[in-house]
Amino acid sequence: MNKITKHIKNNFAIYLIIIACIVIVAITIYVNRHPKPTKVDTKYYDVVDINRALTLFNDDTPKLLIISTDDCSATAEYTKTLNYAMIQYDFKVYYLSLTNIDKSSPKYQEFIAKLDMDYYMKEGDIHPFNYFIGATPMNVIIKNKKMVYGYIGTMSLSALTTLTENYGVSHGQKN
Repeated sequence: MNKITKHIKNNFAIYLIIIACIVIVAITIYVNRHPKPTKVDTKYYDVVDINRALTLFNDDTPKLLIISTDDCSATAEYTKTLNYAMIQYDFKVYYLSLTNIDKSSPKYQEFIAKLDMDYYMKEGDIHPFNYFIGATPMNVIIKNKKMVYGYIGTMSLSALTTLTENYGVSHGQKN
C-alpha cells in the first residue's frame, strides 16, 4: 500500500495533466457536436408547390408568401412570430419550400420572373428580388396580381403586423 501511495504522490502532476486532457477533449467533442437541423413546422400554413405559387398571382387579393427551405433554422424560429401574427390577426400564410424544387423547370423560371421588385441592399446595391432566391426566409406580399413587397429575413411581430395591415393581408382586425 505504501508503494501505491508513494507512486501516486510522485506522479500526481502527471495524473492531473491526464485528467485535464480528458476533460478538454470531452468538452471539445461536446461543443463541436452539430445539432440536428431544425425542420420548419408548416402545420398552420397553406403549403404550396410551384404551380400553386404561380396561381397566387392570378387574383387581386393580398397574400403573404413565405419562401424558404425545410431545414432553415431562421425560418423555423420565425414561424413562432408568424403563427402568433396569423392567429391574432386572422390571415393566411402561404409557404413555398425550395427544398425539392427543380430549379431548371419552366414553371420555376416563370415563378422567379414574377419576383421582379427591386430590392435594396445595405451596401447600396439594387437587384431584383429574385436575384436573392435561396436566401431564407423570403417574405413576399402579392397583391393585384404582382409582387408589391419583399423582405429577406425575419421580422418582429410589430413589423409583421404593420406590414400585413398596410398591404391589406390582415385588414388590421385583431381577434
